[in-house]
Amino acid sequence: MPQALAHRGEPPDGDVELVGLCVQLPAIDPGFRAGAQHAGDLVQRESRRAPQRDQRQTLQHPAADYTMVGRWLGHMPRGRFRHGAISRAAAVTGETLIGWSAHYLTGIAYAALLTGIWGSDWISRPSIEPALIVGIGTVAAPFLLMQPGMGAGIAASRTPRPNVARFHSLLNHAVFGLGLYLTAVAVSLFLPA
Repeated sequence: MPQALAHRGEPPDGDVELVGLCVQLPAIDPGFRAGAQHAGDLVQRESRRAPQRDQRQTLQHPAADYTMVGRWLGHMPRGRFRHGAISRAAAVTGETLIGWSAHYLTGIAYAALLTGIWGSDWISRPSIEPALIVGIGTVAAPFLLMQPGMGAGIAASRTPRPNVARFHSLLNHAVFGLGLYLTAVAVSLFLPA
């Protein structure tokens, strides 16, 4: 269970949470009064989130958020590659856009790696094994680079529940591999025989 944040949004000392990959939605302050022009937006946004929040609680698998990845990447041009806890690092302008862009560009690079290794013949006659090999194999990047660099340790070893974090990473990358395979199947339907 996440702890309450201390003054200025800094987490208390102690265990390192794998932040940036999960969203913790803040509670709605019933005393907050939004301006008349924004009140409808606020209610609409919060009502759209409710079913998603319930689903995440049931599945115990929070939604992805790559803002902290963007923060980590945003500090690299300044020469900072490792952090004790990325949530305590100074915010970077555009960190959410940076994080999500990096996420999608990395996925595209992994798809190119798959076709680079197995060739374009794989796209015309896809099989699931290469896609799963690449999908699951790419979990090495977060285990060995991203998580240690963000302060979570190798393979999330410094998180409160490292085995749960590892399982989620493996599951996400296996699903990515499945997505690579299903995409190739869909593309192959449009290729000449």
